[in-house]
Amino acid sequence: MRPSRIVGTLGGVTVVVATFLAWVTVVVGPSGPLGADALASARGIEQTEGKITLVAGVTIVIAAVALKREDRFADWAPLVGSAAAILAAVVMFLALVDLQAKLAAAVLVGSEVSIGIGVWMTGVGAVVALIGFGRAVGRLQAAA
Repeated sequence: MRPSRIVGTLGGVTVVVATFLAWVTVVVGPSGPLGADALASARGIEQTEGKITLVAGVTIVIAAVALKREDRFADWAPLVGSAAAILAAVVMFLALVDLQAKLAAAVLVGSEVSIGIGVWMTGVGAVVALIGFGRAVGRLQAAA
């Protein structure tokens, strides 16, 4: 198995897994008779951004697996995978911007908002996939 396929697949799987992890956690001020904080957490798949990154992650994995093929589709696979990885990275960035806005609003009402591991894993997976597909694109250009 070529390193570009392994790296691309690893990046895509990371993006897919990240959609099922916490993307945002909200802690609301003291509540209840004991004054305990109320905690709410949202996974990526529960948000539009997470659904988009799930599709991008699956596309990355399919494109990475397609690198093994020896037909015309294999020529397009690095470009499709790279585009999906860029989409995942852009969506992750937009989610971060959205969470920063929620953070500012939450501070005003005495709550805390934290960015979950899923957002960060999405970015890491997208970068890893781009590295893998970048190697594959370089090999295609060298062969041409």
